[in-house]
Amino acid sequence: MTGTLYVIPTPIGNKKDMTQRAKETLSTLDLLLCEDTRHTGALLKDYEIQVPLMSYHKFNEMERIDQIMARIAKGEKIGLVSDAGLPGISDPGERIIAHARKEGVSVEVLPGPSAGITALVGSGIQTAPHLMHGFLSKDNGERKKQVELLQLPITHILYESPKRVRKTVRFLYETLGNRPVCLCRELTKIHEEYLLSTLEDLLNDTEQIKEKGEYVIIIGPVEEEREVDVERALRDAMERLSLSAAVKEVSKTLGLPKNEVYEQALTLKGEADE
Repeated sequence: MTGTLYVIPTPIGNKKDMTQRAKETLSTLDLLLCEDTRHTGALLKDYEIQVPLMSYHKFNEMERIDQIMARIAKGEKIGLVSDAGLPGISDPGERIIAHARKEGVSVEVLPGPSAGITALVGSGIQTAPHLMHGFLSKDNGERKKQVELLQLPITHILYESPKRVRKTVRFLYETLGNRPVCLCRELTKIHEEYLLSTLEDLLNDTEQIKEKGEYVIIIGPVEEEREVDVERALRDAMERLSLSAAVKEVSKTLGLPKNEVYEQALTLKGEADE
């Protein structure tokens, strides 16, 4: 008889957000996998729960999987938590869950706190459709794929560290042009903050962005009233200015990525030269 892998969300800030079901499940486990045993140990102590802990993080998850699956095969109940929120979303868990599903092992996911969804709902920005990206990749190839997805005219969810959030806002503006955005920090904590703005306004006043607390960035689609006839604006600008100056003016005025406007300007120039 095989055991079960339990995926258990933990609070993203407020310790009162641990569900009763999560606490009951934790109390029945044979082993709990966690990113940081000290962090999770302190959390469990608050709830007076005792369970054996094993470190499971991005640096050792591949070497741990076979060992964990063997214990589940013997009938053990294994739990999985991250430092905060729902495991598997920008946290370890995705690989072992996929492995367990392929092996036909029982996987039980408990509902509970998720920073991305909490921020999305609280932002006031259109919630559907949306796309979860997690942290932007440092790998150039992966980052290029993420940039392509960010161009989709839907709502996007990103995670970012406080030290990089200003740099990321600049990158997003240069990549997407001006879009509605909400910077969400310290979620469920005393100093919770939702900063609803636009990428352009944040870039012009970066002092609004505090370098403290983990961030969720919600990027909204271009608002309907901002959708304009780019071609018409370009034709007007190109009658008065050089191509590069026209692109710069239209991009800034309409809050659109320069590369997108430039491509359209080249098309119009080619048609005019024929």
